[in-house]
Amino acid sequence: RMDYMLEGNRMALVEMNSLSVGQVATAGVVADCHRGHDSSVLENNPLAGQIDLLRKAVGVYETAFGVKGTGVLLLVDDTESLNPDQFRVIAGIRAAGLALTVANLANVDLALSDNEVLSCSGLEISVVLMRVGYLWDHFATQAAIDHFKAIYQSRAVQVGPPLAWALNTKRLQQLLYSDRSILEAHLPLDEAALLRECFQEQYPVSTEKLAQVVAQN
Repeated sequence: RMDYMLEGNRMALVEMNSLSVGQVATAGVVADCHRGHDSSVLENNPLAGQIDLLRKAVGVYETAFGVKGTGVLLLVDDTESLNPDQFRVIAGIRAAGLALTVANLANVDLALSDNEVLSCSGLEISVVLMRVGYLWDHFATQAAIDHFKAIYQSRAVQVGPPLAWALNTKRLQQLLYSDRSILEAHLPLDEAALLRECFQEQYPVSTEKLAQVVAQN
């Protein structure tokens, strides 16, 4: 989903959303709530589709490498404060009979062998389901960065790579305006200026400029 705002006589991009697909379990619950009031609303159960995807991914991995008994690693921001969607995802994976480990990116017990086998507390991991990486703070520690690199260097199937999530969210757009040197460090000045023109500028709420814009409109 792509969000735009009208700025003068042009449409400027606010953000590109890939994270809208992240709440797979909640989406089905919301659809059921609407169906309770209007039976014409179509049934929507994306969680079932994701569980099926995970099951197939485990099967493809085990067939390709001739192994059995591998597991799924679900990475979350905080294992002590799971949100309702994560609870439903965990319940769905376990109900499907898949071996599941839930961990935090910074504290997970990961190991990467010379032949790119990823293991977590001794269990070979065939699929990594990423529900972390939306904020730069999620990679604040060296341990988190090292684990992140190990996952990418492994042969495990990665569902929802956080790099793609991070680069497709408003966090990127905010970064473009928070530090004017970011784009210019990687692109010619004319190209950087052209790219910046495509986006709706975002202002911190504490700035005098924002106060003036609000007062004028």
